[in-house]
Amino acid sequence: MSRPGPPAPRRPALARAMGNVAVVMRKFRMIPAALLLVASLQAAGAEPAIPAGRDDAALEAFALAAAEAHERADREAPEAALRTLLAVIPAELPAGPEARLVEAELAARASALCLAQGDAAEAFAIARRALDRQGGAPETAARALLKLREGEALEALGRDEAALEAWAEAIGVASRLLAGGAR
Repeated sequence: MSRPGPPAPRRPALARAMGNVAVVMRKFRMIPAALLLVASLQAAGAEPAIPAGRDDAALEAFALAAAEAHERADREAPEAALRTLLAVIPAELPAGPEARLVEAELAARASALCLAQGDAAEAFAIARRALDRQGGAPETAARALLKLREGEALEALGRDEAALEAWAEAIGVASRLLAGGAR
């Protein structure tokens, strides 16, 4: 009879969440996005805090709708998956960086689907719209992810110099996040 070993150490909630995110990101071939997300969370130094008194009902509804859309998109043909993902993005985002991150994930996946279907112009437009909605927000993993997708679309459009600029910005944001200079 074998003796059970010591109990596995409990991982903090952030580590568990990052493990789950990494699995999802690998599934969607979004390893660069996973690295950028890890960088932003490490730069934050702790789990994101929700300001007291903030009404998160709209954010929660948006995040749940986005999760359901990702699930549905997994089962759909690429064209239908694209429509499913884009239909979830509201005309006006709930307040806060969390909503911008949820939108960035939807837009990045939609942009990648467009590229896979050979529609680089639409891939660029989707990434650009989401970037424009980031506004003057501080540098985040969401911005880096969208600049990565923008660069991919620009490369597919034959605009290599602009693609390099977009990728350089994505790398710069990720570097600053890793160094702890941005959130």
